[in-house]
Amino acid sequence: MCLRVPCRFPPPLDACRPSLPRRARAAIGFPVEGKPPRSVIVVRADSVYPQCQKALVRSRLWDGATQIPRSALPTVGEMMEAITDGGFDGKSYDAAYPERMKQTLY
Repeated sequence: MCLRVPCRFPPPLDACRPSLPRRARAAIGFPVEGKPPRSVIVVRADSVYPQCQKALVRSRLWDGATQIPRSALPTVGEMMEAITDGGFDGKSYDAAYPERMKQTLY
């Protein structure tokens, strides 16, 4: 990895250039469970800026007392039901989710 830190802020709009390699061999180096991915996104960064450490500390991001319990958050199915005014079967979607992930994630 090569990092260059220029003396200008904000970073230029072209500081990060994503691309999708057309060659299948680009996916060979990223197997999951023995299968190559369907696509690989290559991101070339011309500039990298560090995040202010003080902001991360002040946010108390890793403080368990400030975190919302997962059970207090809606599921994807519940959100879809709310967005579609009940036109989506969220319970069935959530129930099928674990198996669907096993079959389609990789």
